[in-house]
Amino acid sequence: MVINTTEGVQALKDSYDIRHTALVMKTPYSTTIAGARASAMAIEKIKTGALEVNPLQSYSN
Repeated sequence: MVINTTEGVQALKDSYDIRHTALVMKTPYSTTIAGARASAMAIEKIKTGALEVNPLQSYSN
């Protein structure tokens, strides 16, 4: 998993190459800690077989 947060000009320049490499290598990628945490939780659920898939409509009130 790649977590790439950017701060500064050089980090912004480097982020393109990092994103591209992660996509080519089929590696999970996030630009925020919250997104990385959600991805890690989903990966763990997949590994344990506990992932549930629900239609989006099931979440509306």
